[in-house]
Amino acid sequence: MAKTYLKLIDENVDGNGTNVETVLCVETDALTNGQIGRIKEAIERCKEDGEYYTDDCIDAAINQLESEGLKVECCTPESEIYF
Repeated sequence: MAKTYLKLIDENVDGNGTNVETVLCVETDALTNGQIGRIKEAIERCKEDGEYYTDDCIDAAINQLESEGLKVECCTPESEIYF
């Protein structure tokens, strides 16, 4: 089965413009608009209390995908190039 990569970005986590980026590798040919919407909803539910942790939102996204029968893992790039 093909893999789809989904990047999650928690924006401005420290109030100084720092973003935290996480890439999920999902075993599926493609994510549907419905699946993307449900992932966003799961993350928004996680953030409803006001103060939240990035890891909790990532877990919410992973749990949503796994509840739909998809295999998910966090991916780390083997290398990065800044320019």
